[in-house]
Amino acid sequence: MSGKIEALSSLAQDVKTIKEDVQQLRNSVEFAHESSKLCNERINDLEVRVSAVEENHEDNVALVRRVSQLEDIVKQKDQTDRLNNAEIKGIPFKESENLFEIITKLGSHINCKVTQPDINYIVRVPTRNDQKNKNIIVNFNNRYLKENFVACARAHKSISATELGFGSESKIFVNDHLTIENKILLNKAKKEAKDRGYSFVWVKNCKILLRKNPTSPIKVIKSDLDLKKL
Repeated sequence: MSGKIEALSSLAQDVKTIKEDVQQLRNSVEFAHESSKLCNERINDLEVRVSAVEENHEDNVALVRRVSQLEDIVKQKDQTDRLNNAEIKGIPFKESENLFEIITKLGSHINCKVTQPDINYIVRVPTRNDQKNKNIIVNFNNRYLKENFVACARAHKSISATELGFGSESKIFVNDHLTIENKILLNKAKKEAKDRGYSFVWVKNCKILLRKNPTSPIKVIKSDLDLKKL
């Protein structure tokens, strides 16, 4: 009899243990369900936030692209406004100097006659690397005359200040009046041309041009991207 009582007691204990295990399992399932629900809510919230970030990113990309386009338009206009300008470097500064006389003397020396009606204005401007020795900017009323003036000066290859009556041996250079950005781009183009075997780098109508040899096609360089395509 005592053996049966002990068996029943053991069975009751087992049942109690099983009930406790079932309850723990139920609690775990309910907790997992709540956790899963919270996780899903959190995931949904993150998805919404990610979508918002992606939309903002697309808006930002579009804005950056538009700003870049506007900057290009401004840069292009800035360069277009200088198409009639020639920039002259290397002419020593004198107190009470007459810039028109200097230009007409230079024009006579390079066989390109310049008269007063040909010129809109002449001014000295500081350079980026040398604030003391200012270059001369000549704005011609006629673009063809400006192009001829630059071409005639380049045909001489070497012009010294002494040839114009100055007591200086400095070399005089006559070029298109490029913007600072295009001057930097021109220096990059010269380096890339040397590294990649291009024989010719020049500027015409304020455009940077490259040519590998006398018979190869001419490449127009408008940006760093054009240099990467060489």
